[in-house]
Amino acid sequence: MSFLRPKPKPKKAYPNSDRFGEDGRRLYTAYDDAAKAAKAAKAAKFAKAVEAAKGKKPIHPVKRRRQSLLIGGASLAAVWGLLMYFIGAG
Repeated sequence: MSFLRPKPKPKKAYPNSDRFGEDGRRLYTAYDDAAKAAKAAKAAKFAKAVEAAKGKKPIHPVKRRRQSLLIGGASLAAVWGLLMYFIGAG
């Protein structure tokens, strides 16, 4: 059943020779520069968002829903209580 096994890739004479120099240090590439620029842009965008959100406390949607249900239920109970009071008093 050797035909089911994938064929191994031939090994390079010098592994990682495309990324590392003879002294073992990483070679400078354009990809590194682009990655640094993208990382800096992402950090700047995050810092801008944090600065814009200062002083504002975001409310969680589930919390908002629970608060509205609580207020709605309390007001409904108050109206029902008043209705029962007026019916009983009359």
